[in-house]
Amino acid sequence: MLSPISATSMVNEGSLELQCTLCKEKIKVQDLEAHSKSCSSGSRSNSPSPNCRRKATDPSPQLPRKQDFPLPNGGDYILVNVTRTPPGATDLAPFKVVTKTTLPQLNPLTEVHRSQGDFQWLYEALQEACPERIVPPLKPPISLDATMSEFQRFLCRLAAHKTLKKHHLFMIFLTGTAEELRSLRAKHRPRRHDQVQYKPAVGRDTNSGPLVAAKEYLITLEQHTQGLASHLEQSSRRKTAMEKTGHWFRAISESEPAETYLKRAASDLARSCEVMEGHHGDTDEILFIQNLQSIADYVRAAQDLLTRVEDAVDKFLYWDEEVNIIEAVTSSPLTEQSPPLENSEDVVFDDSGVSDITSSSNNSGNSRPNHVTDHVTAHESASLSGVSNSEKWAQANEKCADAKDYLEMMCRDLSDELSQFDLHKEKELKQVLLDYAAAQLERHEKFQGKWFAMRYLLDTPILPEKRAIQFSNGPTDATAATNAKQQLTSSIEGQ
Repeated sequence: MLSPISATSMVNEGSLELQCTLCKEKIKVQDLEAHSKSCSSGSRSNSPSPNCRRKATDPSPQLPRKQDFPLPNGGDYILVNVTRTPPGATDLAPFKVVTKTTLPQLNPLTEVHRSQGDFQWLYEALQEACPERIVPPLKPPISLDATMSEFQRFLCRLAAHKTLKKHHLFMIFLTGTAEELRSLRAKHRPRRHDQVQYKPAVGRDTNSGPLVAAKEYLITLEQHTQGLASHLEQSSRRKTAMEKTGHWFRAISESEPAETYLKRAASDLARSCEVMEGHHGDTDEILFIQNLQSIADYVRAAQDLLTRVEDAVDKFLYWDEEVNIIEAVTSSPLTEQSPPLENSEDVVFDDSGVSDITSSSNNSGNSRPNHVTDHVTAHESASLSGVSNSEKWAQANEKCADAKDYLEMMCRDLSDELSQFDLHKEKELKQVLLDYAAAQLERHEKFQGKWFAMRYLLDTPILPEKRAIQFSNGPTDATAATNAKQQLTSSIEGQ
């Protein structure tokens, strides 16, 4: 089950429930600390005494006692649970990560403490080390509970990936000591690379093919999933801001001056509507919205992989085209008789490997079309102005070979990577939809019971003596009328 990401603007802290990935029990956020202790270290009667535990300053990972939370039968599995570090352990990182695994190279049960920076480093390091993989997204923190839930989701997706779960960066993150992780972070500092756009004159087919079809599907799925989540979120906010139906029933009830049927019925309806309207923004619906948003982010990560593949194709085509151009220029009889860079085109390379073609003022009209990216500065052009055609060909040929190797690496497992993602995405959506349907069924069953009882409350007799309008315009009964007539007759006869 996907752990929820709390949204403080939509639900009060402490109202969310998470599912422990170790024992599969649903627990409230405020009970995470106590549950984590009992779940990761066995029953209280068998837990080690405080004197036998490691000190908080010990950077080595704790190895809780084995316990009976199930692992799937067969295969290599990793189950990860993220909770808060106990408040008293001020020397430890704020997030406790408990790992249960069947991988032979790891301890069966491990407990470590990690910081928010550790999680962010792992995400960026995996992105740089594995560009051919779909690294799950890691959203910026919203609140402490939201951050913990996001970290849980991030690690669970990594643990479900058949390649990334065995990556040494992930393994050290799950089981390494604090010192081992600091050393690893010092060696692997993710670098931010400026994306260079290669635009060959004859590019790839952008209108058809499996790559285009897959990317169009992912774009459509992300848009529809995010659209559904946004619609539900906006609907929830509108319902919160609107005057509720129960308010008007209560107004009708309070405006009745007597204990009439309408006063009682409207009051009963007001109470029921207020209870049911309170479920419009309930936790189950909010979690459904958050899960949809998270899956949309996951789909976007798959799109990013396909974008990297497209860039790799463009890069290879670009350098292959560069090699052909230089070979054509070099093999020209006019070029052989003329010295380099005199009245002829020159291919100039910058530090990133991007080339541009500079020509003399008397351009012959055979210059390359305007598809080359503009990244060459005057200083770089001057520093490479003496490069011979053979040297330029060697540089371009080397760049072309590197681009080909990179493209082959990106495409080697692309089919399997996308198939694995598609299956995992489908499983996540299935679980989210099943949870949502179960929550809606339970909600409507409760409402059905309330309306069934309300029907009996409304079907009560109307008491004639309990009237809201009591208007009197003098005596109207027969006796009073007869007396008035007799008095009038006597007065006339006396006259």
